[in-house]
Amino acid sequence: MDAEASAGLFAGKCILIHRGTSGGFTDILNPMEQRTGLTPKERLELKDLLERHFSMDELKDLAFALGISYEQVPHETLPQFAREFISYCARLSQLGCLLELVAAARPNMPIAGLLASVEPCDPRVKVQLILPVSQLQSHPDLHQAVAALLGIPAEQVQTIGALRGSARVLIGLPAADGDRLVAPETRPALRQAFALKSALLFDELSDDVREEWRVKALSGQADVKRFLSEYREETRPPDYLAQARSVVLSLTGKARASAQQAIVELTRHPQSAPAHRLLGQLLADAGRPDLAETAYRTAIQLDPTLGSAYTALGNLMARMNRAAEAEQAYRTAISLDPRSAWAHNNLAVLYAGLQRYAEAEQAYRGAIEIDGNFGQAYNNLGNILAQQGRDEEAEQAYRRAIEIMPRLAQAHANLGALLVKSQRYDEAAVLYRAAMELDPRYASAYDTVDLLLKQRRADQADNLLNNAFAE
Repeated sequence: MDAEASAGLFAGKCILIHRGTSGGFTDILNPMEQRTGLTPKERLELKDLLERHFSMDELKDLAFALGISYEQVPHETLPQFAREFISYCARLSQLGCLLELVAAARPNMPIAGLLASVEPCDPRVKVQLILPVSQLQSHPDLHQAVAALLGIPAEQVQTIGALRGSARVLIGLPAADGDRLVAPETRPALRQAFALKSALLFDELSDDVREEWRVKALSGQADVKRFLSEYREETRPPDYLAQARSVVLSLTGKARASAQQAIVELTRHPQSAPAHRLLGQLLADAGRPDLAETAYRTAIQLDPTLGSAYTALGNLMARMNRAAEAEQAYRTAISLDPRSAWAHNNLAVLYAGLQRYAEAEQAYRGAIEIDGNFGQAYNNLGNILAQQGRDEEAEQAYRRAIEIMPRLAQAHANLGALLVKSQRYDEAAVLYRAAMELDPRYASAYDTVDLLLKQRRADQADNLLNNAFAE
């Protein structure tokens, strides 16, 4: 067996099969000379090569890269796995893909003749589905239900594993069908069939999440039956709820009603991560950051994919001056939902407070790239540009914020302050008056600018008078 370490052998993007590619070897073959499969002698040759050059863990890694659950391949020994794995790939028309992966992992193996005997790789993809655990309990053979929804043979869809976070289920299927599964037009049918929360291609997941799947799938920790057998609905609400109830009594109006509704929901369904997150926000607003942190971390424990809980935790950690924890929470939120403009914005606010202006600017621009009408992000970007003396860029950012959100008082006031620096008092006064009308807290700032404007006009009048006498 080769001395190359098996761990992570096929984890990188360069090894995973990608959609729309047929690989480097088959491209040079004459299509008229290609055959549709391996002869019994060639299968035996490939089996011997796999036995000699790959460990059991590496063969499992090959299966994972192909979007195939190794547990679907009957085996007790490595030779048995190699033989059955080849047969399984043949049934799924994946021999070309298997051989390309083998060639990538062991470039010196003599398989050019085998590659010439099979059709070009028709790649498969992996898709992560997030759905309530109750739906997985109702559909233990989820792959069959997905195949029926897509109108393809059930054998073409493989359930690779399940992990906590509601229920995160990883399936493998042909690339074209994977594209259809994650397409927006398929979402309504998925929501109706499985109450689906999310469907993402494996390659779109963060590096950490992809590695978690690979490690746990190959170690058997993601087995669906094991997941369902270990899953237990909690019957007792978490301890912090008793304290939360006393805090709720001090709330009024909509905040109290929302908190009471969240507690009722958690009493009935203690594992509702969104309810814990909502209650955490209300506790934070009520001045109980200790209970809010417990609520957020409970939500994250129950659903590690709930990006909004990480963003809320980051906000709380930032207010408590726990910058390192805030940064980690925001970065996790972004890895779970790269299109969350608020997570990018809030991370930028944290960086700005730490005077890490280059990182803050990058994060603000990332938020704006996601949402071009994010007025608050333009305003915040203007702040850090002004702090660095980049006044022209700051003015452009503030004006864009006002254009998008005419009622954003901070943007009017910030642009006014910037114009005061360059003694453009007339324009500044107009902006401060607008800010004051939107938010009375800016009244004193307007009065100051108005006074400066009157003083400048008085000075100008004195200069004119002096010049007149001088003549």
